[in-house]
Amino acid sequence: MSQPYGIMAAAAATVQQNPTTLAEILDKRVLAVEALGLIVSTTVLVGAAVQWFRRRNRFYLGTILAAIPICFADVWYFATITDQVSTNSHLVIRAICMVLSAGQISALTTMRFGVFQSAGHAQWFTKRVYVAVLVLIYGVTLASTVVLCASYLQQAGQPAFTSHPWRIPALAAELIITIAADLVFTILSFVIVWRIRAEVLSAATKALVKSDTTLNNANNAHPRHAIVSTNIMNTPSGSKDVLASGGSQDTTSTPSATTPAAKKVGPTPPSRGASANDLAQTSGSGSAGGDAARRGSKKPPPKRRRRRRFRLVAGLTLGVIVVMILSSVVGMVLFIAGGGNMFGDTLASLFSRFYILGALAQWALVIEIMHAR
Repeated sequence: MSQPYGIMAAAAATVQQNPTTLAEILDKRVLAVEALGLIVSTTVLVGAAVQWFRRRNRFYLGTILAAIPICFADVWYFATITDQVSTNSHLVIRAICMVLSAGQISALTTMRFGVFQSAGHAQWFTKRVYVAVLVLIYGVTLASTVVLCASYLQQAGQPAFTSHPWRIPALAAELIITIAADLVFTILSFVIVWRIRAEVLSAATKALVKSDTTLNNANNAHPRHAIVSTNIMNTPSGSKDVLASGGSQDTTSTPSATTPAAKKVGPTPPSRGASANDLAQTSGSGSAGGDAARRGSKKPPPKRRRRRRFRLVAGLTLGVIVVMILSSVVGMVLFIAGGGNMFGDTLASLFSRFYILGALAQWALVIEIMHAR
């Protein structure tokens, strides 16, 4: 057996260890997940680009940088199944883009958490801590990318890439650092948003109770004013005497109070033995009904509307954070359980896209919460 033939046979035997073939990439399940992933990643990329052109915020720029590798890997997959590029190139692009995107996602989580520190929360998260975390994340991402590239270069002459002893440690280091940072900062964000929600709603409730108490006191005092005004309006010619005497009328007043003209023009005066409750009911019934109608026709007060809006935004933020945590955990479990299976890895990468989409939504909600305070 000649030496070249022996080398080729050994390489072929090595390839049979765990080759990724085009048939595995063409699996209908993989194709369906990749199609859904392309839709999600394109949505994230377009949404982040639109927001960045409107606001020029660095968070949206970071989201664009996180979405570009994912979109590139999705497009490369469809180029692979149409025989535009080789299977080996798809595996290289897929692995490296996953590492780059994971690092950028973790950096976005760190950046998003810095908003709470600038708003007076998490004072321990100083600029020095912030920079140290980013250096750690980007350092591990760079090292993992270099190791992956070196491992693929060593197998460049093979017809199909097989497992390499460097890849698992490189991917494990990247996933452990980035997912741990994501979970820690995302859980801390959940706790802080919950506290802000409790504080704002408690303060709003106290303000509403105080406002309602003041309003009730004013309404309770209203019948007294109505009694005085009714007595004055019903006093025909002795109104000056009533005011001068503090509201008591002399029983020997002039008989002009009973003249037909007075009876026709003015309202019927209350009887001399009427109680204060009767007067309050008589004078306040019309105004109370009008006030009730006016209150029913008006919209809720601005403070109450703002409180409802804040409750809605805070609830959505907490829900989005829970979805992000679940996406991170489920994606990690699927990646480990897949064991290098194409369908398992593709399904795991889909949850990373959901995580970025949730991060994009959470940023807008957190900013609104900070402004509502």
